[in-house]
Amino acid sequence: MSQAAQLKVSPAAITPRKDTIAKRARHFWGDGVLEDVQALPLWRRQAEQR
Repeated sequence: MSQAAQLKVSPAAITPRKDTIAKRARHFWGDGVLEDVQALPLWRRQAEQR
């Protein structure tokens, strides 16, 4: 089920909500938080280097 369907809103309504969440996360944890959460875990990066 899509996010929009779960929240019972249109798909276009999701983007502003995601932007708000991202803005709040950056404010709380700092500018690098979004890159950090998208990075592969250290163990996976190390395993792929072998």
